[in-house]
Amino acid sequence: MIKKIKLYKEPLAVFAVFFIFFLFLLAQNFSGPHDSIEYLNGILGNSPLANQHHLLYHYAAYCWYHLWHWIFPSIRTYYIVEAFSAFWGSAGLAVIYLFFRNRFGFSGLRAVLSVMVVAFTYGFWFYSINIEVYTPPLFFIFSCLYLLSQKSISGKDWYLIFIFHALAILFHQINILFLPVIVFRLWQMRKQTPWFAWMFRYAVIGVLLVGTTYFIAGWFVEKQNTSEKWITWFLGYAKQGGYWEPLSAKTPVNAAVGFGHAFFGGHFVFQLEPVKKILSSSLSSHSLGDEIFVSRHISSKLALVLTALCILQVLLMAVLLIRFLFSFKKARAAYPEALSVIIITFLIYSGFFLFWVPEILEFWIMQTVLFLAGGPWHL
Repeated sequence: MIKKIKLYKEPLAVFAVFFIFFLFLLAQNFSGPHDSIEYLNGILGNSPLANQHHLLYHYAAYCWYHLWHWIFPSIRTYYIVEAFSAFWGSAGLAVIYLFFRNRFGFSGLRAVLSVMVVAFTYGFWFYSINIEVYTPPLFFIFSCLYLLSQKSISGKDWYLIFIFHALAILFHQINILFLPVIVFRLWQMRKQTPWFAWMFRYAVIGVLLVGTTYFIAGWFVEKQNTSEKWITWFLGYAKQGGYWEPLSAKTPVNAAVGFGHAFFGGHFVFQLEPVKKILSSSLSSHSLGDEIFVSRHISSKLALVLTALCILQVLLMAVLLIRFLFSFKKARAAYPEALSVIIITFLIYSGFFLFWVPEILEFWIMQTVLFLAGGPWHL
């Protein structure tokens, strides 16, 4: 009993502390994540609620908003909706804490400090205090990874993994990408877990939860009640050419911008004239005018100092990464289950977003967390 109390006490404390922290920092500017106003209008009932790419988010946020608005009618509407992001961001950090604590064997203090590094990355922090769709599915994917990284996975845990993955897809469609990770882990454990039987159960749960929800939302709610209309509605942005970017010389630059932006924010960089010109030309389809506007009062001298500190941090991270790569065999022997699912997830998501607007930071938030949580930097 004492062990169970301790097991829940620590992550709950992490959740509570970060939830309070995020609540004190809720944003009043929605220009960072460009879709926030549209989402808020939908949740408040001023525009259609359903969105096929993140179907469950809007309905869940709608229920959250009306519940808390009824209890606290004087609180500004956008604060209540932002608190929804803060809730899921804090829950995700609690799972990340469990990763450090139980999968990599960190002490309580070291695990908390490691979680703080994740929480204070720009992407995770900013998308936990604004109106956006990414923190709920992150929680469910992290929960899947935590359960998949066990040496032995029980039948109950497999069912939880399947349900969590279905919820991650319903909160954001892109998380269908996680399917190969689950299939891989099932195949790894096929001697203990009959592969075909559990794949069948996985498929049934996916069809019942994801398929049925999408069918009802598209066919009845959105009135896309022919097979052609429903498929077009379901695919949404995937059929629009503006989001797909073929591999080119710009791909590494754009991906580095997205990945780096998720780590550092780096708004000060836009006050360095050479960088400003380079980014304006290479990222013309997705303007960074908002970021340039936010950083307009930063002096060029302060921008240089902050840039130097940022470069220093990147160099230190590179040293730690090289050190980890040289110790990879040791790490793989110590944490075979955790490292395998984390690395595969990182590669799958990163590979996809090399083709899908790679310069957008929200698509790299998960990878920053996996980079920090998946590299046991203590080796």
